Amino acid sequence: MPVWSESPAAVESDTGRDVSRENGNGGDRKRSAGRGRRVWFSQGISLLAGFVLAGLVLLFLSEPVVEGRTGAVSWPEVGPPALPETVSGFDEGALRTRIQEIAEGHGGVYGVAVLEPGSRAWVSVRGDEEFMTASIGKLPTLAALYRAAARGEVDLEEKINILPGDIRPGAGGVKGSPAGYSISLRECAYRMINHSNNATWTALDRRLGEEKIRAELEGMGIEGSRYHGYLSGYFATPNDVVLLLERISDPRFTSEELSAEMIAAMTGTSVEDRILGKLPSGVRVAHKTGSWEGHFGDAGIVFYKDPSGGEKHYYLAVLASGAGEGEAREAIQDISLAVYEALTAL
Repeated sequence: MPVWSESPAAVESDTGRDVSRENGNGGDRKRSAGRGRRVWFSQGISLLAGFVLAGLVLLFLSEPVVEGRTGAVSWPEVGPPALPETVSGFDEGALRTRIQEIAEGHGGVYGVAVLEPGSRAWVSVRGDEEFMTASIGKLPTLAALYRAAARGEVDLEEKINILPGDIRPGAGGVKGSPAGYSISLRECAYRMINHSNNATWTALDRRLGEEKIRAELEGMGIEGSRYHGYLSGYFATPNDVVLLLERISDPRFTSEELSAEMIAAMTGTSVEDRILGKLPSGVRVAHKTGSWEGHFGDAGIVFYKDPSGGEKHYYLAVLASGAGEGEAREAIQDISLAVYEALTAL
């Protein structure tokens, strides 16, 4: 605020003296008028200076505090900002109902689990029921091998022989290679997953040991599944299969390089007509299918682009029992499309 040099009483007193002199001669009136103009001019200057001073004070208070002129700018503390309310990205109940409708419209029994990693939203139908997974059971062997490699317990370039006993009826050999052929653990794993080759599954199970694979599953927090190796298979719940997919894709479980290598082996496989079947072009799926005497399934990581062009993903496992292959395929395709439409409509 401006600081005045005179009190209101003093101003009134000066004004009274001016009036009495004005009743005298004309010179006094002229001197009085000049003196009055000087008083008002002085007051105007003081008022203007006061406003300038007030403006400088306000400007100073509104500027950030600069530490040492060349230091960081720090604004006055006003408390933490209010956090936005957490909202669900999609209608989980509606998606669950839609999955149930699709499952009930097809022959067989279906178990489904969906995980959207950003919100950690789960949707499952019979998600805790156990299914025979067929060749999806190769995923525990893959995960255990790469986990061991990350710890330095095995070298993926180590050679392993495909023995005559590995080539069982219906198991298939390594294409173009006789029994006794030497192959690296890395190539063995790739053929096991990408081509669903059973001889290489047998060889890797022998190299790692079923106990080792079961221990790795338990170490990943997957305790509701039963791994009995290539002969008896992998009995798992859809929820556990999704957890396994998440561990495979998580670099903290192995490493950036090893996780990417596993996902590459799961992409562009010999069977691409289930989860990927009805999805739009440009969507990528890293997955593993399974088929064995009325048991069919697919489990994968679905990669897609959001409206801004960024890549996002989610996890999906669909396991079927008591259905024909064509029936199960159609159901898996329809469920996959319903999940995609729900999650990409965010």
